[in-house]
Amino acid sequence: MNIDNPQSHGHLIAPHGGELVDLTLDEGNAADLKARSKDFPSWDLTSRQIRDLELLLSGGFSPLRGFHESR
Repeated sequence: MNIDNPQSHGHLIAPHGGELVDLTLDEGNAADLKARSKDFPSWDLTSRQIRDLELLLSGGFSPLRGFHESR
């Protein structure tokens, strides 16, 4: 996203860090990843974790691109 382009959503506030991170996949890549991930481990997520994941994927937590594992 170019925050200096006044033609593209110039009325919106620039995202934190200057970049809106969108981690969603297009339909073709999503289907491919789903097929390859059938043997990946899985976890049951709490509703809070699901909401955090949705915000991370949609750019709501920009400029973050993932979760940091606490030790």
